This record gives sequence, structure tokens and C-alpha cells, in this order.
Amino acid sequence: MRKNLDVKTSLDQFLTTRKKLISQLLAIDPNVRFTIGDGKRQYSVETFAKMFAKHDQHHMKQIEEFLSNE
Repeated sequence: MRKNLDVKTSLDQFLTTRKKLISQLLAIDPNVRFTIGDGKRQYSVETFAKMFAKHDQHHMKQIEEFLSNE
């Protein structure tokens, strides 16, 4: 991945990637359970998506804090 992308390009890439992720998650049977790495916790598509969204919120907060200091 290239560094120093302009904001619009970065956001466009983010949105494209998230749309692909959502599409792929929707294609998975909701009854499927899986682990991540060597973890023992079982995830469903729904629990994984919620965890992922919460992690995104964490990064959004970091971005907002950075931009407010500009």
C-alpha cells in the first residue's frame, strides 16, 4: 500500500474495502462459528462484525482527535 495518499483517496479505499468486507460477511451462513488465530473464543459473523465496528470506532476517535489538533 502506498503511503502519503491524499484524504479523498484514502477514504475511497477505506469505503471500497469495507463494502467488500460487508459483502463477504453477508455471504457467510449466520450459523457458522470460527476462531481468529490461535484464539479459543468462537465468533459468529454477527459478533465479529460488532467487534470490528467497535474497533473502527476506536480509530475514528483517534482520527477526530488528530484533526481537532490541526
